[in-house]
Amino acid sequence: MFDDDFCLPDDVLATGIDLTSLAERENKPMAPASRRAPPPGKGTCGSTPARTGSAPANGSCVQLDSHSDDACGGGASKASRMAWGSLRPATSSDMKGRGQRRKGLQAPPPKFTHLVVLDFEWTADKGRGMHPCAEITQFPSVLVEVNGRSSRVLDEFDTFCQPRFNPTLSRFSIQLTGITQLDVDAAPLIEEVLPRYLGWLQSHGLVTESGERVGSWSFVTWSDADIGGTLSTELWQKGMKIPQCFDRWIDLKLLYARHYRMEPSGGLRACVERIGLFFEGREHNGLVDSRNTALIALHMARGSMTYGAYTFCRGTSGLDKNGFTYGSRAAKRLDEAVPVPERKKPAHSARLLAQNVRGLWAASVQKAQSIRLDL
Repeated sequence: MFDDDFCLPDDVLATGIDLTSLAERENKPMAPASRRAPPPGKGTCGSTPARTGSAPANGSCVQLDSHSDDACGGGASKASRMAWGSLRPATSSDMKGRGQRRKGLQAPPPKFTHLVVLDFEWTADKGRGMHPCAEITQFPSVLVEVNGRSSRVLDEFDTFCQPRFNPTLSRFSIQLTGITQLDVDAAPLIEEVLPRYLGWLQSHGLVTESGERVGSWSFVTWSDADIGGTLSTELWQKGMKIPQCFDRWIDLKLLYARHYRMEPSGGLRACVERIGLFFEGREHNGLVDSRNTALIALHMARGSMTYGAYTFCRGTSGLDKNGFTYGSRAAKRLDEAVPVPERKKPAHSARLLAQNVRGLWAASVQKAQSIRLDL
């Protein structure tokens, strides 16, 4: 309709008259411009062209301020430089730590593809501890596949264990867990249960034959007492080596408080019902507690309208080289029992200290003498 090279007359700029009607009324093409105004979004870095001075009188086109910070080129605006700062070359400020790695290139930990939820039951008595240690009487697990909204339970493992140090169950333990004396008398020892359990994990491709972890997954417990307290202590007391796959786990109570922003108080049943779920089965049965703990983990992984989906990618607890839970009382007692060699001061430091003392003493004596002379 018009030539490509044109500019806007002053009356159009001032009043916003329709361009087509103006050309028809004047019946003449617009005057060519010595410089064409760039279309929106081109020639400027996302901003409106700046006009310099007042509008020219004879229909000359709008001029761009070549000295403006908004012009594309070396004088890009500060906001634009900040927006595109990720494309600049690496500098020393992008490095941190001993390894001097790029902050933006640090790979996040891989997401867990599976969770093995477990809740042991063990020997106990009201008002007194078990000597030399508590022993597992039920060894259950629930295998969960973590896949967002499609997360699901894959398999279960459950068996009773026969205690050896205290083979007769207390009345308190029977009433609490529902496990009878007949159940544990007919059950295998932990020396037989543990290899069977590792074989179950190996059948799902989670561990090697020697018990080393394969892939990205983690155990999930409702507190650190199951693995960090009962299992590790019992195996140590019985001279058994704890498999490598038990080196770390997730305490779901900590993640529960972080994800739902509420305290995990009142027991497992109360925590399940507090987020709108239903507790199924008898409390303090190992398999039932494992299923309901897995129910919370599934609710977190799938997400909901109120709470978003949680990404499981890190453990919360683990065992140190001595088999104790990091930060536990046993680990602290062991650290206190091991003597730490005292650091010897360099020989020259004593000489320097003596020289400083002699120098201060000489200065004070000289000052006292000068005061006495003044008097």
